[in-house]
Amino acid sequence: MASAKFYLKDKTAEKTSIQMHFHFNGEKVKLGTGLTIRPQLWNPKTQRAKTSKQMVDHVSFNGRISQLAKGAEDIHRKFLLEMKGEPTRTELKEQLEKELLGKHQGERVTLKSFIVDFIEYKQNVVKPATIKVYRTTKKHLEAYEKKAKRTLDFKDIDLSFYDKFVAFLVDELGVNLNSRSKYISTLSGFMNEAYERGHHENEAYRKFKAPRKPAHNIYLTEDEISSIYALNLNATPGLDKVRDLFVVGCCTGLRFSDYTKLETGSIDTKQGILTIHTQKTEEVVSIPLHYRVKEILVKYSNTLPKAISNQKTNEALKKIGELAGVTEKESVVSFEGGKRIITPTERYKLIKTHTARRSFATNAYLQKVPVLAIMKITGHKTEREFMKYIKVSSAENAISLTEHSFFTGESQLRAVS
Repeated sequence: MASAKFYLKDKTAEKTSIQMHFHFNGEKVKLGTGLTIRPQLWNPKTQRAKTSKQMVDHVSFNGRISQLAKGAEDIHRKFLLEMKGEPTRTELKEQLEKELLGKHQGERVTLKSFIVDFIEYKQNVVKPATIKVYRTTKKHLEAYEKKAKRTLDFKDIDLSFYDKFVAFLVDELGVNLNSRSKYISTLSGFMNEAYERGHHENEAYRKFKAPRKPAHNIYLTEDEISSIYALNLNATPGLDKVRDLFVVGCCTGLRFSDYTKLETGSIDTKQGILTIHTQKTEEVVSIPLHYRVKEILVKYSNTLPKAISNQKTNEALKKIGELAGVTEKESVVSFEGGKRIITPTERYKLIKTHTARRSFATNAYLQKVPVLAIMKITGHKTEREFMKYIKVSSAENAISLTEHSFFTGESQLRAVS
């Protein structure tokens, strides 16, 4: 039976390419996959990348390997059906390179053809939102080509191009800083994939910069969450459900993708905990049931309401925040033309689904829940990462420490006694 197996080309290298060995009819075809990996992140038994924080794209990476294996088997099966016999090693290799890797005899892979093929094979591997970014980047490149009256190829993606393309995004399309950075990073990703597959030798893209302005993230205080929780939204069932799910997020620290998919089997009301396999990090997390979560579960007969989309939820949360009186002004900093602009903005306008997770972490920290215990729930690996994540002002930090034994003098009294 024909089958594909995958091996590292050099196990001792810092980073090595992955080869596919396709076995058929007692023969073997070796084929470069265009994929590279650090040997310590490779599992030789499963012939896939390990699940690791050091390799955030392991899911799409393994998806590509599975796609190559299935594609090779399909191509071999097609030979048997159409040619009515086994292909030679040369015939099969040529077809594999053509259909799987885009290496057409007499036809050079161009930047444009590579991007088209890359988006095509990523369709069932990455999220739709990522595909949308790929396509938008491609569209902007094509618009730039039309403006410049030239067709871009791998050799043209240099620092001179970078300056002109960024200027085009700003002046012609009005793209903001974070979106520009996203498109530049995506283009660099295209170039890197093509480089790793041997389609070009131009490494100028490695010097491209993709700066981002920090987002203005807030957390909701316990009083603000209480105001939201106390709202009577019976007249608007849609907002009522959004509010309840959001409060669950504020009391569990889970991401929107997790707290909107909690199932009855995940909740142990007797022990008072919920356990979930998180979607983003693929870790199993156990969280104590907050009293508000228990009340919400009772409200919905020990289950939770179905969520609407993230975008619609964000819109609804702003309405809920306004109704709850979360109207205190927040100074939002932005940069336009190199100038720092401060815009007073009502806090309810800054509420979004991820605010729940930040609120949980920050409020738990302010109420002196041990940092390591909070990190066990949020999934932060280092205290440094965690401290960047929570939103505690200097004044709030000082207030939270007023009763600490160091400041009350109790620690000195104990030492003397």
